[in-house]
Amino acid sequence: MDAIIMLISLGTAGALLIALRLTRRGKGRSDAVQRINFDLYKERELGNRGLAGKI
Repeated sequence: MDAIIMLISLGTAGALLIALRLTRRGKGRSDAVQRINFDLYKERELGNRGLAGKI
């Protein structure tokens, strides 16, 4: 059971890092819109796993 939780955590961390890099890459575009989209993504993904308050 602990291994499953660790795998999910690592996958979530990887997804967050990728999302952060993608939001930083497009500085020419609207940063505010990208930030809102990332916040919504983070809330949805982490909320589904019950980890929303951990990051």
